[in-house]
Amino acid sequence: MVTSDNTQLGYISGEDMAKRYPEGGGVLIGHATVFEGCVLTVNGFWQAIKDNAENPDNFKELYVCDGDGTTDKAYPVFVDAFQAYGKDTQLI
Repeated sequence: MVTSDNTQLGYISGEDMAKRYPEGGGVLIGHATVFEGCVLTVNGFWQAIKDNAENPDNFKELYVCDGDGTTDKAYPVFVDAFQAYGKDTQLI
């Protein structure tokens, strides 16, 4: 059996984003809301933003791109979201 610590994965991503973008910014979330691992990752990300960003309120969730865990469904959703929100938007 192989497992991962999805909460820690999200936390590490949030720490990195808080460090790279101290001024904050818009966040697109690549998600599969039906999978517990994805929920844990997203929760870990936001916890890290709260713990590490100088002003966590400057990080705004713009859109949740739910691709149901498949590339065929996710790709067009991500393309539309990047076009709508701009190329400088960050994705987790």
